[in-house]
Amino acid sequence: MRADYGGRRPARKRPPHDLVVPGVIGSEGDILKYIGDAVIAIFPVTGDDPAPACESALAAAQTTLAALQASPPEVQQHISIDIALHYGDAAYGNIGSGNRLDFTAVGRDINILSRLELLCKDVGRPLLMTGAFAAEVAAPVVELGHFELRGFRQHQSLYGLCQDGEVPAAPTWTDGV
Repeated sequence: MRADYGGRRPARKRPPHDLVVPGVIGSEGDILKYIGDAVIAIFPVTGDDPAPACESALAAAQTTLAALQASPPEVQQHISIDIALHYGDAAYGNIGSGNRLDFTAVGRDINILSRLELLCKDVGRPLLMTGAFAAEVAAPVVELGHFELRGFRQHQSLYGLCQDGEVPAAPTWTDGV
């Protein structure tokens, strides 16, 4: 899960991380990294079934968006949140060389997550997910199209939660991967 904040936060107002962190922790996820205004969170898969971890990540995302909607109008006026959800592999830990180490996450799937979050505004939805993720959740999803992600040859199928009147799709794990 990657959540990024848009807009400008007035001085001495509620930090935007306060909108994301409770949902992540409450859904048994871990905050892996703060990158500027963005948060990367993981929801570890236990056993062979990724569905429970994906359901937890979706619950955290929905809790985050609900927290923003429940915020006072002056907060909503200055903050937007874009969330990307993807299921895949990542390496994380202290990475670096020489005298410089940083706790971070790297890998192809982290790059997919980062590129996906950037598409939220273009697509006009605050929550996007890959086919690999959407195939693991029970919530009805709609395919929003195939999009090019910078640095990847193959277009990625993107999904969002169904809204009024949209027909649910049946994503496959390999869509666009």
